[in-house]
Amino acid sequence: MSEITSPDKWLIVKVDEYFKVFAVWLGGYLHGNSWRCSSIIEEVIEEDGHFLFHCKSGSVYRCNKERYGTNSFGSSILSKASDYLEVIEDPDEYITSIKFK
Repeated sequence: MSEITSPDKWLIVKVDEYFKVFAVWLGGYLHGNSWRCSSIIEEVIEEDGHFLFHCKSGSVYRCNKERYGTNSFGSSILSKASDYLEVIEDPDEYITSIKFK
């Protein structure tokens, strides 16, 4: 069975010619913020205010459409990788044009 994860904030990023989910979970007093970059997105399903991103590793990211973006923690991670990836600014417009490998 696939692992389903639901990040607090998320972005679609392009690495080389592949698309991935950059996910951030907001921490609290005992646990700090965390992040993860998915494997290659192979399929996107739209349902009930969410996108389900099925990735090559078998993971599924259930991402709330209203939570697209990141926080200062995520921005600091992305700034270190800016030479290697491109952040997709508008997921609604872009989702329909993604051609998966």
